[in-house]
Amino acid sequence: MSSPISDMAVSLPVAALRRFITQYAGFRVSGLPPGVHFGLPSSDVDLIISLGRPIEMPNSTQRPSAFTALVSGLQDAPAIVRQGRDAFGLHVFIKPLGVRAVLGVASAEISSLVLNLSDIWGNRADDLIEMLLAANTWRQRFAILDRAFVSKLNPASPQPEISWAWGRLAKTHRVCAGPAARA
Repeated sequence: MSSPISDMAVSLPVAALRRFITQYAGFRVSGLPPGVHFGLPSSDVDLIISLGRPIEMPNSTQRPSAFTALVSGLQDAPAIVRQGRDAFGLHVFIKPLGVRAVLGVASAEISSLVLNLSDIWGNRADDLIEMLLAANTWRQRFAILDRAFVSKLNPASPQPEISWAWGRLAKTHRVCAGPAARA
């Protein structure tokens, strides 16, 4: 059995997006043993785009599905993902108060859900994936994400009390995503 091979890159989005997106991460791994990965709840909304095989979620709270690009709202339980030998894709960490600005839906609408990006963006999601597949470097892929999000950007400020409460929760690391995301 050969050793796993991995390639990873992390980048901040362009300045105009930093209020809404924490960071981008690119990953490519091969030679892993097949199995199951448990994605723990976090304080970000996740957009994960596969540039290889679809992402399989065999036992989610929703029906089992396979995704090329998935949006996972704030969760209060682990996400179960089938892990194959290879994985290649991008992970966009979206701040909960930035979901409406970059995706065009309220964070509360996608709380505890996993959706196809195309359910939110329609054909624009397919166009984005095609451009990402054609890119050769992480830098090019991150630039494509920047352009896609800036072109979709609709910065609306949440109510001040919501911003304050989320800031306090995130600062103390005591984020309970379920109830907070549905508020």
